[in-house]
Amino acid sequence: MHTLFLTGATGFIGKALLEKCLATDYRIIVLVRSLQRWKEWKTLQKWKDSSSILAIKGDLGLPHLGLSNEDWELAMEADTIIHAGGPMDILLHSDQAYSAFMQGAIHIAELASEIHQAHSLKQFIHIVGYKSPVTEEHIQFPERLDQLLQHEASYEQMKFKADAYIRQQSLQHRFPLSIIHPGVVIGDSITGTTPQLGGLGIVVDAVRKGKMRIVPGGKRHWLPLVHVDYIADFLICLLLEEQHSQLPHMQAYYLLNRPEHTYNIKQLVKQISLELNAPQPILSVPPYVAKYILSTSLGQKLGVPAASIGFIVEQQYPLESVRQIEAKYGIQSTITVNGLQKVIQDLDARLQLQTHV
Repeated sequence: MHTLFLTGATGFIGKALLEKCLATDYRIIVLVRSLQRWKEWKTLQKWKDSSSILAIKGDLGLPHLGLSNEDWELAMEADTIIHAGGPMDILLHSDQAYSAFMQGAIHIAELASEIHQAHSLKQFIHIVGYKSPVTEEHIQFPERLDQLLQHEASYEQMKFKADAYIRQQSLQHRFPLSIIHPGVVIGDSITGTTPQLGGLGIVVDAVRKGKMRIVPGGKRHWLPLVHVDYIADFLICLLLEEQHSQLPHMQAYYLLNRPEHTYNIKQLVKQISLELNAPQPILSVPPYVAKYILSTSLGQKLGVPAASIGFIVEQQYPLESVRQIEAKYGIQSTITVNGLQKVIQDLDARLQLQTHV
């Protein structure tokens, strides 16, 4: 039997992945901070059979993952690690971001290297983000990454430094690594359910409050989106590839909406406005201008974090490695009008409920 060690199991991506893993032959060990809260959460999921899941108490921010000696030995039985732990909060303070991402990377990489030394780790899957600028150069010369990230928010800095650290550990200890770069994660492609409000929810909230009359970006700028169920499907495909020993030692995968099904940022804001019957945008400005405005005292009154502008991009991303997996297993990342409408409606309902609590 294959054994998977999973962090972030109760998170947005982790929950979707866990549900699909229950249909595989994997034994799943999940790292949780509270066994009691885990039991309560698991009961709410109403899974038919969760006997393949074993929860152990620990913390990514603590040495040895905060595990007892007995639980560390259990974790050592894993032949695959999926590291999906870490909050989606672009306003994290530096110490919080360091604990969540860098310390987490250090401690989970320690487990990975010990497993690989003991009985060979088949794959380490690290979920990062599409904005990561990390290259092989940064692994060899980390000070260059420091210079590149010096003006970024703590959230971004620590996420990307964690990416570089785990890549460096993969090369040093020779365990196989798959780096997952998802776009802004939105709800299920069928139901639209999006409990994570920190991504597209920021845009939806600004539009519904009439605070997005000026669009940050033009026709060439876009917000990469991806449905959470597609990410889970893709990760299952990587587990299947792993079983056939067909994965490269280190490979990055950008999980984004397909170019032919992509709204530019102006079209996206307009679509959200139409769906919510909210005021339409009246003009657009370059993202750097919008970021400057939002960082001023006047802009801060709008309630839109200046750091959120950084998620709007102009570039395209390498998709060949993803397309190969998609073609082999018959999956596809597609954002449809209907799917986006359901996501917008769900986010709007959640934001309204949050306002009245």
